[in-house]
Amino acid sequence: MHKIEIMSKKKCTIFSTRDLKENCVIVSINCPREYTTILKNKNILDICILNFDDIEESIDDLKLMSYTQAKKIKDFIDRYKYKVNHIVIHCAAGISRSAAVGCVISRYLNGDDDYLWASGRYLPNKHVYKMMRSEDVV
Repeated sequence: MHKIEIMSKKKCTIFSTRDLKENCVIVSINCPREYTTILKNKNILDICILNFDDIEESIDDLKLMSYTQAKKIKDFIDRYKYKVNHIVIHCAAGISRSAAVGCVISRYLNGDDDYLWASGRYLPNKHVYKMMRSEDVV
C-alpha cells in the first residue's frame, strides 16, 4: 500500500528539512514562474516539478494543466512505484491541484481514493482530475 500525502507548498518545504524515516518522491506543483524550496534530503529520491495555474477552464493568460504534464506525472510515478511507498504531492495550498493528482495516484496504485474524497480536507481541481484520468495516462 502506497502512502499518498497531500500538502501545501509551505508544509512541503518544512517536510524536506525533516529526518525522514523512509524514502519518498515528490510531485511539486507550482503556478507558472513560481518555485518551491525543497531542501536536499537523502530520503527524497526525486522531484517532478510542474507549473500550471489552479483553474478548471481557459482564462486569459493563465495556464491550464496539459495532457503532457499529466503524462509526465504518470511516467514519474511508474518510475518509482516499486522503489518507494511514500509519495508526496504538493501545490500552493494543498487543497485543489495536489488533491486531484493525489486522488488519481491513490486510485492507480492502491485501487482506492475514497478516503481522500471523504476526508473533507480537499476540493480536487476537476480539470486536473480529468487530465490525470485520461485513458492513456492512468
